[in-house]
Amino acid sequence: MRYVLSVVILSLFFQLSFASTGPELKVLSHEWDFGKVEQGSSKEMVFSIKNTGFDELIIDNMHACCGYSLKGISSWNIAPGGKAEITLVCDASRKPLGQDAKYITILSNSTKNPHMQVSVKADIQPGVVQAASEEKIQTPAKVKISTEHIAKIPSMEVDDVYAIMSAGRYVFILDVREKEECAHKYIPNSIRFSRSSINENESDLENILSNIDKRTVIVVCCAGGIRSSYITAKLKSLGYNAYNMEGGISAWEKSGHPLAFGPAVDGQASGIPIELEEAYEYYFVVFKDKTVWIDLRDIPLYKEAHIKDAVNIPAYELKDKLDLIPRDKNVVLYCEGVDCDLGQVGAKILIENGYKRGMIRVFSGGIAAWKEAGYPTDTD
Repeated sequence: MRYVLSVVILSLFFQLSFASTGPELKVLSHEWDFGKVEQGSSKEMVFSIKNTGFDELIIDNMHACCGYSLKGISSWNIAPGGKAEITLVCDASRKPLGQDAKYITILSNSTKNPHMQVSVKADIQPGVVQAASEEKIQTPAKVKISTEHIAKIPSMEVDDVYAIMSAGRYVFILDVREKEECAHKYIPNSIRFSRSSINENESDLENILSNIDKRTVIVVCCAGGIRSSYITAKLKSLGYNAYNMEGGISAWEKSGHPLAFGPAVDGQASGIPIELEEAYEYYFVVFKDKTVWIDLRDIPLYKEAHIKDAVNIPAYELKDKLDLIPRDKNVVLYCEGVDCDLGQVGAKILIENGYKRGMIRVFSGGIAAWKEAGYPTDTD
């Protein structure tokens, strides 16, 4: 009996010993305090975390909200016994006076606490709010119409968006870039819902917006302002007060406005599907000069009829003719119709050869849907 009891005790001892050998996340202060922050201003602070375990600690992501954002982290991978410094920003432009307490969430492979919440707080003091004019707040930015062909897609410049946010007015930022684009760099507190998800999960988008008053300013952004213009038009048609952010995240970053950062995410080797309406109105009409159309069918089919100005590169030749496809333009791939999968085959080849997934579109309707709609074609 004593022998059995000894074996059980030893077994438990070894289990506990091995359980404690994994990575362990520890914050070096139970509360991250920004101290006094003037209303209308922002303040940066650096806080430390440590790996007290015996395996490498990997920080998968960090989430902050309500005026707190992650500016950077010295290392996403922390060796046993090592430390990392996290730079946080407290943006008090929309915070009320007095004590403000929130939390950030750190997601990691920590054995004991993979989903750690850390308290953050600040004492918001009276200050000078650098507000935009009342007129600008009531009528956001310089409203521009992208084209007469598409009825009223209002847009806002990045400086105007930031000015309105800094003035204390709530702005709902909807980022429609793909996961691999927006996970690494995004506007703090923005909501991410990829453009490629919208066709199949439009109800999910509606759920995200279900609690948003239709008078609320919604600013839609992508990398450069093209994909977001389509979603803006969709939201406007549903009655939302939506605006396309001109120049997208690229313009936002160039202007020096705040960004949050996360680890890079590997992209998927598939193109973003688009339907007939978007293919014609946006990539054939509005952004024609920024788009190249590639017909992936065999040469005889291309000569019978193809989308006007499309270039013929049969799918089996695509890998050898990448020099004909610019990397700084949107690429729309198409073939015969919905039953043809050459579009995604071509997208996979381009993405695996360094083309950005966010620039690759697959027009699933193909030449069949295009001709049925009576849109411009050519023959050779």
